[in-house]
Amino acid sequence: MGKPKHTKLAVISTSTTYAELEAIEQSEPRNERRTPTLPLSAIQVADQVFQWRSSGQDLMVREEHARELIRTVRAVGGALAPVLVVPIGEKFYLVDGHHRIIAYRSMEWIRSVPVEYFEGSLYEAKLEALNRNVKSQLPLSTSEKSEAAWELVRDNKLAVRVISKQTSISERTVKSMRKAVKTLGAEAASEITWAEARRRDWKSDEDYDPDAAKREKAERVAAAILRNTGVSIRRDPRILADALEIIDSNIPNWMILNWSDRVKPLMDKYPDDFPEPLDI
Repeated sequence: MGKPKHTKLAVISTSTTYAELEAIEQSEPRNERRTPTLPLSAIQVADQVFQWRSSGQDLMVREEHARELIRTVRAVGGALAPVLVVPIGEKFYLVDGHHRIIAYRSMEWIRSVPVEYFEGSLYEAKLEALNRNVKSQLPLSTSEKSEAAWELVRDNKLAVRVISKQTSISERTVKSMRKAVKTLGAEAASEITWAEARRRDWKSDEDYDPDAAKREKAERVAAAILRNTGVSIRRDPRILADALEIIDSNIPNWMILNWSDRVKPLMDKYPDDFPEPLDI
């Protein structure tokens, strides 16, 4: 008997932009209906606006997270925690809970979905989505936080201190981003990522950022690993884990410490899988 097939994940992505939603917000009254649940079909997805995760980052982890949610729904026979939506015009747009919606759609869920409503502005909803993703059990990666900070800098609506607190990116890096926008020009900066901007010739010695320098080194190491291993480490990450432990048995502990914001929720949920808890 073969292995059971995985449920195919129903990942939804749309081309809806912030500018389009802003135009609706400014021209149409908000839907005043506030029911505790909404039909799945009534929850609109605008991932380019509210989803701060980059599509290629930690894909396997995210797929497994969605599948874990599917298993949870099947086990309890009921809905998950409410997703957060914001009314824009007559429609309700998903702010937080993208993996939960993927799970529902993948299961062809026919019942209504529990929701909570965000009553702030469109821009405030965008920031709330970032805030919840930074603090979630599946937090944003360092590169995703950097790109989030870069987007907020380009929005030019928040102070350096606020952006730093919102994304957990250092104020020094945020200031470097502001200088990059000023030097490159707002239009040019709007068309590139922070990873691309860092490679442009706009920095002086005083702009040296040790965090960014370490990130660039990490990207070069990652590129070298992928060149030599192909996609095998994505199919079986244990190969990479074993290889790193062979290089130095301390590396796994260092990695746990470096990723403490990701590991701590797992340690709390599965304490038996961490026989030697670290003080993180």
